[in-house]
This record gives sequence, structure tokens and C-alpha cells, in this order.
Amino acid sequence: MSLPSPLPEGWYASNERHAARLYNELQLELPPGHVLYGKPVEIVAHREGTDDVLCRHKQEPGRFTVIHLSWAMKEEVNPEHPWVEDDGDYESFLRYEASFLNR
Repeated sequence: MSLPSPLPEGWYASNERHAARLYNELQLELPPGHVLYGKPVEIVAHREGTDDVLCRHKQEPGRFTVIHLSWAMKEEVNPEHPWVEDDGDYESFLRYEASFLNR
């Protein structure tokens, strides 16, 4: 499934192999109580040079969540981690990214 518009600069569509690797790490890190715990998502993109990934919710295809992976390779103990950078529609993601670039 394609994204609603081109990705912002620095973001890249994740190919199937890379998306599977990122998804597996996300699943390892998610503790009970996390906003994505038990939610069917797919990794659609990643930001170059960071541990940020863009997830699309399978049951809500218009909803996207930017997660900052910790690469702990185990379940986090705090339900706020891995950190949610943004959660909303694609326009919310684009606004978040614009504010990120202006930091």
C-alpha cells in the first residue's frame, strides 16, 4: 500500500526485509500498556540516521505512529517506551517532521 504523499526528506520507504527487521525489534520492545501493544501495524518507513520508524495501523489505515526504537533487543520496562514521537494521520506526521527539522 502506498503512502498518501511522498515521504519528507530523510525518510525512506522500508523494503520488505528491512521492514521485517524493524518490526521484529518493535515487537521485542513493546511492553503491556504501550499504545502499540497488541495492535496490528506495519513498518512503512524509517528515518535515515536515527532509530525512528513510521508505522501504519492495519485496522486504521489512515493512522500513523512514529516510534523511536531503543534497540534494547528486549521488552522495555516502561510502557512509554519505545517512545512515541507522533500518533495521528499522515498530515500529523508531516507537521511533526516539519517541526523536527526546525529544531
